[in-house]
Amino acid sequence: MAFEALQRIGNLYAIEAMCKDLAIEARQQLRQGKSLPELKA
Repeated sequence: MAFEALQRIGNLYAIEAMCKDLAIEARQQLRQGKSLPELKA
């Protein structure tokens, strides 16, 4: 269970790394499209 949690956290950090150079609106859309489903899982 801990391994799965660490994988999910790593996925969220990877998504945030993709967002760092985007404008605020684009960052929000990417988070809603990728981070939100990851959090719900």
